[in-house]
Amino acid sequence: MKYRTTAIYSLILGVLFIGLFLGCSNSSDSAGSSLRASTYLSRIGNRVILPSLQTFSDETLALNSRLIEFKTTPTITNLTAVQNAWKKSMKSFQYTFAFQFGPVEDDRLLPKINFWPKRASSIETVLSDTKPIDAAYIASLGGVKRGLPVLEYLLFDPTLDSATLLQRFIDTPRLMEYTEHLIEDLVSLSSTLLKSWDTGNYNYVG
Repeated sequence: MKYRTTAIYSLILGVLFIGLFLGCSNSSDSAGSSLRASTYLSRIGNRVILPSLQTFSDETLALNSRLIEFKTTPTITNLTAVQNAWKKSMKSFQYTFAFQFGPVEDDRLLPKINFWPKRASSIETVLSDTKPIDAAYIASLGGVKRGLPVLEYLLFDPTLDSATLLQRFIDTPRLMEYTEHLIEDLVSLSSTLLKSWDTGNYNYVG
């Protein structure tokens, strides 16, 4: 199962960008005036970037809700719901790859959200560690130990059937804790990314 970033997502967004530019250009011609570059960026930001980041933020919140349900009632059905929610979160993040600049670069958010390739040995060191897992602990970790690829490693195992994977979560409290706090961290990071682009915050849109 591979949910890496693909060129097609950037291509789709690139086409949208071009369409928006052309739309702006046509409207300005009919009005007999030209729009500044900052206006183009603002329109793209409000029509494409912010909606895409809002979707990503919403999907991480949904992922967190599914995890809470799974933690409360650990069943195969709820495990599958978490896995499906992860897939939606990853897919929504992939749609943001055409604008991997601004806050995601300035604030070094990308390696915290989607460091690739994932490193199993680094993830296993967290699972074998004895330090309590909380928000501060997760924040102290490098990108190889947090983010979407790490969650994929924890939530999916092609060598195990669903029942066996479920039992692993039941028998390994630290696995559930790690997964829980990684998702909470992802919710926070997606919110930070959205707010950084929003005109009401750091005003990257302009």
